Amino acid sequence: MTGNKNETRPGRWQLIRDASVFQLKLLADGFRDLIFSPLSLILTLIDLITGGDRFYNLQSLGRRTDVWINLFGKYKGRGIDEAVVRIETLIAEQYQKGGITASAKKAVDSALDKIGQTPPENQD
Repeated sequence: MTGNKNETRPGRWQLIRDASVFQLKLLADGFRDLIFSPLSLILTLIDLITGGDRFYNLQSLGRRTDVWINLFGKYKGRGIDEAVVRIETLIAEQYQKGGITASAKKAVDSALDKIGQTPPENQD
């Protein structure tokens, strides 16, 4: 959102979906960084000794994983986003059939509605 008051806010389920996907992407990005950091140091040392280009190959792999992770949605319909859309499609199909997903959604909606309500006053 840009802050324009005329824009509509995403619904509850859209916000939950977007935040969940973002967390998944952050996890993938962090895991990649955890692996790449020591690996880049090791490959740099090897390249200094052997004159190879392993470090630059790792950078190339990093650029490809940036596209796959797509942390901030720059690349539409790729990587994690594509996988999430496929999963959502399967869930939507089950929901339309009235499977367990429909009853689970109703239960979660009910619980979330109750969170926003003010508690009843204590009666002593």
